[in-house]
Amino acid sequence: MFGYNHLDPKAFDPSRIPAIFGAPEEGTVSKKYNTVPTHEVVHLMQDLGWNPVSANQVKPRKNNPDVVRHVVVFQAENAKENENGVTGQVVLVNSHDAKSSYKLYYGLYRFVCANGLMVGDEFAQARIRHMGRDSLFENIAEATKNFVAHGTQVNDQIDQWRGIHMDYLSQVNFAEAALKLHFIESSRSYLKPSDFLEARNNEDHNNDSLWSTFNKVQENIFKGGVAGRSPKRRFHTRGISSIGQSISFNRGLWDLAAEWADRLA
Repeated sequence: MFGYNHLDPKAFDPSRIPAIFGAPEEGTVSKKYNTVPTHEVVHLMQDLGWNPVSANQVKPRKNNPDVVRHVVVFQAENAKENENGVTGQVVLVNSHDAKSSYKLYYGLYRFVCANGLMVGDEFAQARIRHMGRDSLFENIAEATKNFVAHGTQVNDQIDQWRGIHMDYLSQVNFAEAALKLHFIESSRSYLKPSDFLEARNNEDHNNDSLWSTFNKVQENIFKGGVAGRSPKRRFHTRGISSIGQSISFNRGLWDLAAEWADRLA
């Protein structure tokens, strides 16, 4: 959802995301609702130096695909990984069904696993109502500026997590707590938290830091493919594809790691 292939110039293909160009159906929204198609915000972000690198939208069964919830991920021009192996992203979520405001979140792209993360802190989100083009653009620009201003704070947080080492039991307990953020109780009973500690890249292999543990668990839950066994059959977990679940899980996991950092510091 929030990752993308740096080598693929077609990673962002707006033709696959009709909701970017959509508008609410006539008579479905109030007169106060000021329609600003997402593609105009994409142009604004490009003017601010942030290019779209990936996008997705809900696949509706009945609703008009031009108005459903959609997400666009932006990354700064010439973005490079910092000393912690990440770079900042801005995640934009919108819909044109009058059920959602524009939402912006601060995220991170981790190069070693080609995976997107989301910061859970309060400063790392902004909700902007559809109440006028000028005010919308101003608020989006201000939110983006605020995200960048807090980038050093996030990097310091990662530095702290990299310096916190966890024994194996603590790692398993962290994984167990993380599973509760996504899997229902009946599913969790057929999964082993320790299986979500398997590293999918060399950097996390034999690494017992909180940062590495957080990333191993995040990647295994988010991408899926972890084996489980119920009384009737073997199965593999599914990755997270829902926009809402992606945001909720990633932000919740960041908050969980922050709680563990306070506990272990």
